[in-house]
Amino acid sequence: VFWRIRLRHPATGEKWMRPMHWNGSAYVPGEPPAPAEGRILYRLPELLAADPAAPVFVVEGEKCADALARLGLTVTTSGGASSADGADWRPLAGRSVIVWPDNDKAGRGYAEAVHRNL
Repeated sequence: VFWRIRLRHPATGEKWMRPMHWNGSAYVPGEPPAPAEGRILYRLPELLAADPAAPVFVVEGEKCADALARLGLTVTTSGGASSADGADWRPLAGRSVIVWPDNDKAGRGYAEAVHRNL
């Protein structure tokens, strides 16, 4: 549905993220309009293909999700700390979900928002 370019400055550690989406003829900057039911979850194809009995880890951010996926876990995220309320969590219905928050105030807030939405 869209790409997110994610870079970190080697000297300062500053994050730079830019989404791009297909507009029908080319990739353009920005996210596509969100469906009425909410934005799709990250790694949705892998989530849908996974064993429905396997637990799904929900983490804050794509970087964390990719790290857990490399370990062979079923994982998803809605994005950053403020993204949970805008996501479509329906693909997790009936699944065992483990919310693994970042160890900071934003992470705790994200975990609480995920719990509310689930």
